[in-house]
Amino acid sequence: MTANALASIEADLDRLERQRLGYALALASSQDAKTRARHERTLQRLDEEIGALQGAAASLADCPVVVSEVAHGVPVVDRTAEFTREEYDEVVEGSQRRWIWPTLAAGLVALVGGTMWWLAQTPEPAKPAPAVAPASVIVTSPVPPDSHR
Repeated sequence: MTANALASIEADLDRLERQRLGYALALASSQDAKTRARHERTLQRLDEEIGALQGAAASLADCPVVVSEVAHGVPVVDRTAEFTREEYDEVVEGSQRRWIWPTLAAGLVALVGGTMWWLAQTPEPAKPAPAVAPASVIVTSPVPPDSHR
């Protein structure tokens, strides 16, 4: 993993150095004071990022390189560091999953609470059926009733 991190840092350094060169050329050719100030701020930010990445690459490069095996003619490179017993114990204690028990307890409480809530819900009582069904059609005559009869 350290080799991958180092390769990623080197790729980022290449990208930032190309950006820095472009901004340096833009600064040299700019005529406007505002543009020059903006390019100077950008160059300062890029210099800070490049410096930080160079420091990170140097700290990763300090780890010794160990060739653990050769796979298909390509050596597998591993950067390792030696720890004292106390340092190793600190690293192992820091990597233990201390969060697992509180998470499981919270999940159990949520499950029990949700189950109790679901069981406590009372179903709605069924509505009684109407005694007489309402008429769906009403028949009326458009002709008035006969008055002589």
